[in-house]
Amino acid sequence: MLIDSMQNEGCSRIAFVISNDFGEFGTMRYFTRSQPFESDTHVLLTGTQYEIQKNDALLKIYEYRTPESILSTLDEIEPNVIFFCSAYLFVINKIFTLRQVKYLVRELETREIPLVTTDPLLGYLNQIQPSQIKLNSFKSGLFSAIKRSLFWPQRYRVYRDFKALKMLLVNFVHLYPVPRENLSLENSRINVDFVNEELFSHSAEAIERIADPTRPESSGIWIYVMSRLDMEIQMDLYENNEFVAILCDRLLETVARGKKVKISIPEPLRSLLESRFCNSLEIDVLGYKPYDQFIEELLSAEVAFYWNVLSNSAYLRLLNNLPVLFFDIGHMARIFEGSYEIAIRACLGGRKPRYLDIRAELSEDSLRDKIDESLALANSVKELFIGSLSPVAVLNQIAGGQQNDNPTNERFSANTS
Repeated sequence: MLIDSMQNEGCSRIAFVISNDFGEFGTMRYFTRSQPFESDTHVLLTGTQYEIQKNDALLKIYEYRTPESILSTLDEIEPNVIFFCSAYLFVINKIFTLRQVKYLVRELETREIPLVTTDPLLGYLNQIQPSQIKLNSFKSGLFSAIKRSLFWPQRYRVYRDFKALKMLLVNFVHLYPVPRENLSLENSRINVDFVNEELFSHSAEAIERIADPTRPESSGIWIYVMSRLDMEIQMDLYENNEFVAILCDRLLETVARGKKVKISIPEPLRSLLESRFCNSLEIDVLGYKPYDQFIEELLSAEVAFYWNVLSNSAYLRLLNNLPVLFFDIGHMARIFEGSYEIAIRACLGGRKPRYLDIRAELSEDSLRDKIDESLALANSVKELFIGSLSPVAVLNQIAGGQQNDNPTNERFSANTS
C-alpha cells in the first residue's frame, strides 16, 4: 500500500491548517486519532486555538498569522498531503480576506501537493442563495460584527465570498466525516468520506455505564456544552440576564438530582456563572481546554446537554453510544436556511431529535424519554458508516487522486468495533 511505502521512506507526514474553529480541530482529530501517521501530523493554528492547543503532546503544533507564514511553515515541513479544516471558513471567520485566500491557494497549487479541504456546510453551497442567509437568529447584543455583515448588501457579500471560494477550491479534494451518499455533492471534484474506528473505543464501556442516568442512585457527571456563537444567540433571544437565570435554575436542578455538573462555556457567560457558583463543589465551570482533555471529560459524563445539534463533539458522543440532549438547533442551522435538513440527513440519517425547553424543569419522565431516544439515535448513527473507508485508505486514495468508490477490505462494518 502507498501509506506503507511512504512510512518506510520516512515521509508519511501530513499537514493540517485549521481555521481557528474548535469543530474543525475536532474533524482533524477524527481523522488522525490513533492512526499510523498521527505522530507525523503537523498542525498549523492561529489565534485562540493556537494558545489552547500549542502544548499538545501527540501532534506537532505551529502558529500562523499570515498566508506567507503558512507557506513558509509548509515549505519547512514538506508534507505529502495538505488538509485545510476548513478553507471555506477563512473569510467568514475573518482570518484572511478573500484576496489573501486566493493568493494562498494559487501559491500552494504550484507546489503539486494534494490539497484537501473539509466542507462544514456539507454541500449546502451548491444551493445557497442570499435570501437563505438569515438575520432572525439575532436581535441585538454581543455578536454585532457578524450581525452587521449579514445585512443587505453585506450579506450578499457573504454569499458572493462563499461562491467565489466554491470556485477557487474546485480542484481540492473535499473530505467529509459523514457518509457522502446522503449529500448532494459536485461530481466535477473528488469527494471522499471516512470513518475512524478508534472513535468508537468507548462504546462497550459506555453501554455498560449508561443504563439509566436519571435514577436517583446513579451519581455521576452531567456536562453542559455551549460554543461562543450559540451562547451569543441564546443571550440575544432572552431579555437582559434572563438566560443566565434560567440556565442557573437548570444547573441547580441537576445538582439536586445528586449529579456533579460541568459546564463548558466561553466568556462572558463563564464569569457570570463563576461568580454565582464560586463556592459550589458540585458545579465546575470550565474554560477552554486542549481538545483531548476536553474530549476525555466529555466522554466520561453520563449525559451531555448542547445548544447545537450539529456540534462536532456532540456527534462524537453519539458515536460512542453516549446520550446527548439538545436545547437548540444551533448557530449554523439558524443562520443558513436549509442547511439543517441537509445536515440532519447526512449526520443523523434524517432522524430529527426532539429538543428540550431550557425554560422548563428537567423532569425525570421527560429526561428518561429523551435519553432513550438519544441512545436509539446513537445506534442508528453508527450504522450510517457501514462501508466507509478508514483514514489510511482515504489518505492512499487522496494521494492517488481517486474517490473512495472502489471495493476495499478497509471499509467499516458495524461489528468491527
